[in-house]
This record gives sequence, structure tokens and C-alpha cells, in this order.
Amino acid sequence: MKKITSIVRAITKKAAPSVILLLLLSPSCLNRKDKARHDDLIPEKAFVSILTDIYIANGLLILPDIRRNFAERDSVLNFIDVIEGHG
Repeated sequence: MKKITSIVRAITKKAAPSVILLLLLSPSCLNRKDKARHDDLIPEKAFVSILTDIYIANGLLILPDIRRNFAERDSVLNFIDVIEGHG
């Protein structure tokens, strides 16, 4: 009986931190108030178009001649221009 008690205590000591962590983190998955509404989302076709243009702009900015032309600008501004171009 003593052996079983010591085994249960050992398992409890090892499992307790995992259970506590699970209990602390689970409420963050259950809060539905912060979930984005579907009318606030960018439509999928528009989003694909925006991402495509961003990837193309990023690829173009790797080229040395084009990079020199846009060197004085912050790189984020280049991507903001792409997004503003889509409205």
C-alpha cells in the first residue's frame, strides 16, 4: 500500500504543473468577445490580390537598381502604398 501511495504522489508532482498551466491558458481560448466579426474581414479574393502585390513588391525591392530608387524611404511605406492601392 505504501508503494502505491508513493507512486500516486510522484505522478501528482509531475502532472500538477501541466494541469495548472492548462487551467491558466484555457480561458484565453474561450473568450469569444475578442473574436473578429466576419464583416470586418478582408474578402478572400481581395486578400489574395494584396498578398500577391506585396510579394511582387518585396521581390522587386531585392533588385539593386530598384532598391537604390527606394533607399531613402522606410520599407514599410512601400508596403503601405501597395495596401492603399487596393483601397
